[in-house]
Amino acid sequence: MTKRRTRTRSGPVLRALAVFLATYGALMTILFFWGADSIERYTNVWTAKTAAWALWLLGENGRAHADVVESSLPTIRILSECTVLYPLVIFASAVVASPTTWRHKMTAVLGVPLLAIVNLLRIVSLCYIGRWFPGAMDMSHFVIWESLMVFFTVLLWLLWAARSDSFHDPSSA
Repeated sequence: MTKRRTRTRSGPVLRALAVFLATYGALMTILFFWGADSIERYTNVWTAKTAAWALWLLGENGRAHADVVESSLPTIRILSECTVLYPLVIFASAVVASPTTWRHKMTAVLGVPLLAIVNLLRIVSLCYIGRWFPGAMDMSHFVIWESLMVFFTVLLWLLWAARSDSFHDPSSA
């Protein structure tokens, strides 16, 4: 008697996981070894400038000096982890691993400004938390907002993926 192989649903999931991990690993390798200085410096300065601009719009006299944001609120320094760079790597890896057409994958670029806006809200809110609730700053920064950034990144991917026909087609799974 011969064994008949049945198609399992784990194959596409494992393939997507492998593509996600490979893409994530490649992007992080590029970031750390080949582009860390220039890419991170640029995103740190850009993030500081946009945060200073937002604080200026809110009447807090925001100014940026390289990666430092000064205002009438507590002064903050933007590190690479404070930028949209790492959530973007996660989002891009998930998009590349998704079982959909490259044409649809290119529409995911529209999510990048949304990630940047959420990160800007994060930084501005942390400036206000630093003034009004300094004792809650670490919890807000390292636990609440980092969790919210991961949540929003995954939510953005899910919303993007829901618009793909291949996610609704049972034959593609």
